[in-house]
Amino acid sequence: MNDLDPAAPPTTHNADDLNFDEPAKWPKIVGIISIVLAGVGFVCGGIGTGFMFLTPGIMRTVESDLTGGVPPQVLTIDPALTAIMVFGTLWAVVLFVAGVSLLGRKPAARMMHIVYAAVAVLLTFVSTYLSMQQQQAISDWVAQNPDSEYAQTMHSEMGAMIGVAFGLALGLLWPVFLLFWFLIVKRDAAEISRGVQEVVA
Repeated sequence: MNDLDPAAPPTTHNADDLNFDEPAKWPKIVGIISIVLAGVGFVCGGIGTGFMFLTPGIMRTVESDLTGGVPPQVLTIDPALTAIMVFGTLWAVVLFVAGVSLLGRKPAARMMHIVYAAVAVLLTFVSTYLSMQQQQAISDWVAQNPDSEYAQTMHSEMGAMIGVAFGLALGLLWPVFLLFWFLIVKRDAAEISRGVQEVVA
């Protein structure tokens, strides 16, 4: 019967066919933060990597002007630490893509964030360990050469360790939050896109 016929019964829809859920707001917030932090991480990582390559050359230039010499660790590039730095910088791209996907409410964004965070945590611990080893080697050299100009101008070991600890905390903050958020709080990837699908007529 014609839908305009007043005698026709009203058209009904099964409640299960309609999606009245309001889209969750958290994907937009988390997505934007991920994109911003990815950009900051990429830029800072690039600057840090560049500085790591430039430092040995700079130190070799001023080595002859410093009485007592300088630690050999500052005259060479640490291959392992450099590799971690470069990989970590590029890994920020994964966070950027994950953030964009989350803004687009793609369910796959959940797993992308989990993978990013897991690798980021590992990278942070490894880079911290390597940095502490390097710092300890420099401190040992300073202790053996207390009269050198480098030793007299070097900051305290405590200050260096505080810097390493701060870097560790900063590097873990967002990845640990992401693991907690997506593995414990938001375990249903479908929630990301819920409420934005087209209504089934």
